[in-house]
Amino acid sequence: MREARWYEITNDPATFPPEGEAVMLHDAQINSTWFGSCDYLDEVWLWSLDYAAPEYRSGHWECGNPECDDLHPTHWCPIPQPPSVANSEK
Repeated sequence: MREARWYEITNDPATFPPEGEAVMLHDAQINSTWFGSCDYLDEVWLWSLDYAAPEYRSGHWECGNPECDDLHPTHWCPIPQPPSVANSEK
């Protein structure tokens, strides 16, 4: 998993988040942040807004209810892993 920091998105797909992974997306043009994902479908990259809270399953975050939209994120950030119960303070 990448470090939990903001990564710039350019026209190069190498700057996109891992396909289908729930991440935080940000559009600097409208100063808006949301949970979503990026998917490659029919030779086109699509950005989705997650209308439900992401869920942590099997060691990674998944979008609960993604919906493709006309989104133009400029940055993305991995969602940090939840704390381990064994490592948390009591």
